[in-house]
Amino acid sequence: MTPRLHYFERVDSTMDLLHQLAAEGAETGSAVLAGEQLGGRGSRGRSWHSPPGGLWLSVLFRPAAPGGAEVMSLRVGLAVAEALDDLLPRPVQLKWPNDLMVGERKVGGILCEARWQGHTLGWVAVGVGMNVRNAIPQ
Repeated sequence: MTPRLHYFERVDSTMDLLHQLAAEGAETGSAVLAGEQLGGRGSRGRSWHSPPGGLWLSVLFRPAAPGGAEVMSLRVGLAVAEALDDLLPRPVQLKWPNDLMVGERKVGGILCEARWQGHTLGWVAVGVGMNVRNAIPQ
């Protein structure tokens, strides 16, 4: 089975859809991308404003072992910051634990949610939310 990219104009949450796909057996690398989220979420249960014009993406990982899962948001944040460095006039920095910052403005965030099956790590859903062409919320 090959990982698939699922695109939707509008969803409640890319993370919820990805968890559903993972439970149904989706492959590592499968992703859900949306033009808008109506019920996006951030860390600690906060809501995540996800209007049209941003990047709202969740990607599925199925690590062979749970080691390193606890620092996955940091690893993903560093990778996203590095990927964006050549595209932006100022460097992207990480603000612990999961904020992507340009100067004093938050331009995005990372959210990782693991699902366990007993004592075994079933999967990790990694969400990336980025303000791209939308207004950056205060």
